[in-house]
Amino acid sequence: TATIVEIAEAFTQLEIKPKRSLLFIAFTGEEMGLLGSKFFTNNPIIDLENVKLMMNMDMVGSLNEETKALTVGGTGTAIGLSDLVSQTADTNKLKINQAAEGYGPSDHASFYMKDIPVLFFFTGVTQEYHTPTDDVDSLNFVGQKNVSNYTYDLAMAVNNRTEALVYQEAGPKVKTAGGRRSLKV
Repeated sequence: TATIVEIAEAFTQLEIKPKRSLLFIAFTGEEMGLLGSKFFTNNPIIDLENVKLMMNMDMVGSLNEETKALTVGGTGTAIGLSDLVSQTADTNKLKINQAAEGYGPSDHASFYMKDIPVLFFFTGVTQEYHTPTDDVDSLNFVGQKNVSNYTYDLAMAVNNRTEALVYQEAGPKVKTAGGRRSLKV
């Protein structure tokens, strides 16, 4: 949530407004079956035809200091998106691990199922994940800021494109057995 607010605030500071509209949403009920994002995509407040990319940040506060690995999923869901993800990264601060598939156990899946390109940002599960010790002390604030800056830069790069991203299917649109797709908390 803090990362979303940080990025939204950065966009409000621009002297020149972005070419495209940006909508910042924090969903609830993800672990109960994507309740918030499913509700939004089934009852949108805007025409979903106008949504050109959904960027989902889920667990981006636990960047490993040594590996600096940030997984970016959904890189195959739009033509050229993988290249844009790579070109925008500062490899001194983040090591980007791309996953092409658009479906996954987080809110971006609701958008992918509606043929909208998605990106899913994730710094990995920690030992504290969903335990009583999963508290503010377990966060990596410098790493979170690096993820925030990268996500902002990528959103700006997408926004400044002459042409909108073109959706392409990248993997199944349903939960399958095995792997992260079947993760249930």
